Amino acid sequence: MQDDLAQSSQALSRMLSWVQRLVLSVPTWVFALALPVVVVIHSGIQAHYLLGGVDISTEIFPHPLPVYESSSYGLRTLSWLLGITSDSSYLRLVLALSIAAVVALAFVCVRVLGEKNGKVLATVIALGPVGTTLMVCLGRVDLFMICGGLVLGLLARKISLGVLAGFIMAAGNPEQAVLATMCFVLVAWGLADMRLLRAGLGALYAAIVCATSLFVLFRNENLPSRVSVIGNYLAEGFASFVMSAPLEIYAGFGLGAIALFITFTTLRGIHLAAVIVGSLIVPVAVTAITADQTRVMVGLSTATVSALMLRYLPRLIARYEAKGYANAVASITLVALLLPAVSVAYPRTVVLPYQGVLEVIQQVSTF
Repeated sequence: MQDDLAQSSQALSRMLSWVQRLVLSVPTWVFALALPVVVVIHSGIQAHYLLGGVDISTEIFPHPLPVYESSSYGLRTLSWLLGITSDSSYLRLVLALSIAAVVALAFVCVRVLGEKNGKVLATVIALGPVGTTLMVCLGRVDLFMICGGLVLGLLARKISLGVLAGFIMAAGNPEQAVLATMCFVLVAWGLADMRLLRAGLGALYAAIVCATSLFVLFRNENLPSRVSVIGNYLAEGFASFVMSAPLEIYAGFGLGAIALFITFTTLRGIHLAAVIVGSLIVPVAVTAITADQTRVMVGLSTATVSALMLRYLPRLIARYEAKGYANAVASITLVALLLPAVSVAYPRTVVLPYQGVLEVIQQVSTF
């Protein structure tokens, strides 16, 4: 029995060593180009179209659409600039943008953390809720919320980059951008990180400017907004959240929950309270009262969770390596790869793990 366990342990160690050598030896550009393929297989693709229709959206631009997503101008603006009026062209555009976002994520992480830690961070983020939301919400406004959140969490350490991140997020969802940047400011203050705080305040300023301007427009033209219709989905959203709360937390945070746990255990007092409110309570509470569930939680938490993972993942890897565990990179990579991609969507629909492989084939065949 002991011999069998020893052999199994040795086999596992050899496999982890092989995975570690593979991850570290692959050139960054190959890793970056392969990552979107892995994300698509891991999460699948679900296509969505602009509310009101792509052709109508382009035709009446820049006038707002008479739908509650009328404040989301990012994809509408790109469609208008490129003259896109068909659903197939629109889906090709958003697919290309989503793939480019994952490729850029890989290069950014490697640039910020170096090749070893950067590849691990990019893998954990891309194969977690961020990558899943990008692909199963293909064509929706989450693309800008997530990209802006990643810019804020991974790159923005100055007010100027924070403002840019805020505008990117607001191009997707101005109302959500205000909440997400407020959460980021709370977390940055709780961490006593002045660089993060400056960037967060810049992002919050940009989001408030966009949201306020559009709110005035809606009020003058009597248009619906997300705020005005939230009451219609309050009961259904809360019931959906209660029925699947543990799954919602996993789908919204993934391995980022470990970064939250580490942060919670290293702070005390009012700073701890600020971080808990910004990184956990607000995203969970807002998700609980909205119908779209996972995509809301991901949009609100991408900036904060990515910043915390950037802060703690290299330390975690270094700590395990210092204790003699040489395959920390391989272990984290495999965990991120093997954990199922799950998303809870409207109306009370669970996107099951790995079901997207067939959907990928079906979507590609329609292009």
